[in-house]
Amino acid sequence: MFLYLPEKFDENEWFIIISFLIACIIIWRLPKRFPTIITVLLFLFISAVSKLVDHILSGSFKFDLYDFNDSNKYELFDSILQWLLYPAIGYILVYWYDYWNAKGGNRFFLIVVIIVLSTLYEALSVKCHVFYFKGWLSYFSAGFYSFAFPLTIIYHHLLNKWYQNRSSRIKTCI
Repeated sequence: MFLYLPEKFDENEWFIIISFLIACIIIWRLPKRFPTIITVLLFLFISAVSKLVDHILSGSFKFDLYDFNDSNKYELFDSILQWLLYPAIGYILVYWYDYWNAKGGNRFFLIVVIIVLSTLYEALSVKCHVFYFKGWLSYFSAGFYSFAFPLTIIYHHLLNKWYQNRSSRIKTCI
């Protein structure tokens, strides 16, 4: 697959670069919360889910609900968005969720806040021409995030259980 360079370097590329740099600074400044293997697997999971959904909804099948950036070609900045920025933002949200360790109604409230923030961030990216909606609406995204974020949290919990079981088995062998 060939990655095309942007036809023109404008606000959407700057938005992606600045967002990615801010996300990297936030991640770098956060205290380490997860083992490296869990962090890597979270990044891969978020990348895979976002890539799959974007592939389906942005025109690869019968749907053609939105485009990325300046072109309908797969550009370098599309790749940065899907393989680096989405997982970085997802990691920060999972980190925040894990940090607050919410229970019951507070867990629901925290997930709703994260969904709202994600939808607002996407709306800002639309204003900066990262996405061009052709049949998609922002509230569809809120619906998608209502599915994707809890799925990511479930995956995070499963990873933690796997890691704890793995660690306890290693300790009993030593």
